[in-house]
Amino acid sequence: MKRLLKKDKGNKPTQHRTMPHLLVLRATYIDERDLSDFLVGIFGDGACTVKWKTGRFQCTLPRPLTDSERAELDATVPRHYSRY
Repeated sequence: MKRLLKKDKGNKPTQHRTMPHLLVLRATYIDERDLSDFLVGIFGDGACTVKWKTGRFQCTLPRPLTDSERAELDATVPRHYSRY
C-alpha cells in the first residue's frame, strides 16, 4: 500500500508506507484457523500474517483493529486465556 506523497530535493518521488500494527493474542494453536479466517475477512488475503510463537499468536496487521472488530474477534476465537 504505497502512496505518492511529495517530491524530495532531487525531484524524485518519495513513497510513504504506513507502519504495520502488531497484535499479540494468547490462544491455543488450534485457534489459528479461526483467527486467520477472521483476519482475512477484514483485511483480505495476503494483507496480514499470523505466526505462532510460544503460546501466543503474533499477528502483523495493516492497521489496528477497531473496538467493534475486537468484540467480533472475542466472539470468533474462544477465550482460553486472557488476551491483549
